[in-house]
This record gives sequence, C-alpha cells and structure tokens, in this order.
Amino acid sequence: MSFLAKVLAGAAAATLLAIAAPLSASATPAYTPHRPDSWARTIVPQTSVRHTIPNETFDPCAALQVSVTSESPSPTLATFAASQLTGALTSDCHGGGAVVKLDFGADTHGVYDVTVSQPGTDRVSYGVVTVIPAKSAAAVAADPADPSSLARTGTTIDMGVLWGAGAAIAAGIVLWVLSRVRRRTR
Repeated sequence: MSFLAKVLAGAAAATLLAIAAPLSASATPAYTPHRPDSWARTIVPQTSVRHTIPNETFDPCAALQVSVTSESPSPTLATFAASQLTGALTSDCHGGGAVVKLDFGADTHGVYDVTVSQPGTDRVSYGVVTVIPAKSAAAVAADPADPSSLARTGTTIDMGVLWGAGAAIAAGIVLWVLSRVRRRTR
C-alpha cells in the first residue's frame, strides 16, 4: 500500500470517527436510567423541613424506610404525607413519590443525613439538613460574596462545536496530505 493510500485511508477513518462519535454520544439510551433523589437544606433550630420526593422515585405503593443520622440531637418525625400505617411509610400509589416532614427542635445543631429508601432496591432519596445558629444564618445572608453562596452550574458542549472540531481536524489532515503529495512530486 502506497504512502498516499495509507494517508487517505487514515483521513477517511478520522472523518468517519469525527462524524460517528458525536452521533453516538447524543443517542438516547433504550431505557431511562434511575436517578436517586438528592436534596439539601440549611436551616436554623426550631424549623420544620418538608421535602416532596418526586414521582417515579419509588415503586407505587411501596414500603419505605426512613433514617436520620447525626451526632447531634435527633429531630422528631412530624409527618409522612403519602400513606401511613403503624409508622411505616408507603409511597404514593399513583406516582411513587412521597412527602417527608421533620421538625428540628431548639437543641438541634450540626449536619443530619436523611435517607428514605425502598428496601431491596436501589431506589432512594438522600437529604442533608444543616442546622446552623440563627446568628450564623444572618452572617451568611449579609455576605453575598461568600463563595459558598455562588451558583453551581454544569457544562455542556453543543453539537455544533463537536462538528466544527471534527471538520477542523479533517481539514487539517487533508491539508497535510496535500502538502506531502506536493513535496513528493517535486
């Protein structure tokens, strides 16, 4: 196989790869992968936290377990909106969601991990409740330049950018091939 044929084959393979990779990356999966519900709240003592777990997080009418862990005094279980039977939480029978309400008393402080899970599955809702003194809450609100108050954003790459990068690579390869062929003919 001549040098020119090898270079052209490489350029063709690179072009196909530049076209196929973005197409396969944007393909939708055959199923919707399950994503756990995660949430966080920062509160002061003597506050109730209510979190609505979205539909389809759990199976409809499923038994759920709730646990709250921390090294600090525990909150009290206020309300489970969904079905409640002898203290066991059951998900909503129409959509698989639930509502959890916890009351944090005057002596609560620190970080609390809240987990609502469907036993025997990977379906779960994770929550983190941070209880800070009222004085600290006022200081955070007064200092908007605090880095912890900045928005967290994700990054996405537009398909046009990927196609442009593929076209630039292909054009570079074609120019390189032409320069090699021109040098050989001299």
